[in-house]
Amino acid sequence: MTDRREKIAALLQSPVAGERDAARAALDRLPAEDVARPEYGTTEWHAAVQEWCRKLEFCISRLGSPILSKAEIVLTRNWGKGRGEPWAPRAEQMMAVYRKLMDAEATQDRATEALTDQAGISRVL
Repeated sequence: MTDRREKIAALLQSPVAGERDAARAALDRLPAEDVARPEYGTTEWHAAVQEWCRKLEFCISRLGSPILSKAEIVLTRNWGKGRGEPWAPRAEQMMAVYRKLMDAEATQDRATEALTDQAGISRVL
């Protein structure tokens, strides 16, 4: 079975110049293949999908965060409906939202810690 990248690359051999140009442009738009996709059903595949779902749940639980734009909220809702997989197209956009929320939470934790240290309050976990 051929994937999308292989199908587009096959168009580079087309006798029509417009198809070749469109194929080159489409290949430039595709993200680089950084992460190898584990074989379906393996332990690595299950671990990757579970980690993806954990990160997605983290984002979904923070949909009311004021730091998210409308587009990021829509993106998170759409991913929440279908779940998908971490190697699906545009998954890196969802991971950017996850990193943004994690950074905001870390900043908030540092600010809370600084305030409790100033007040001499010990936090009980």
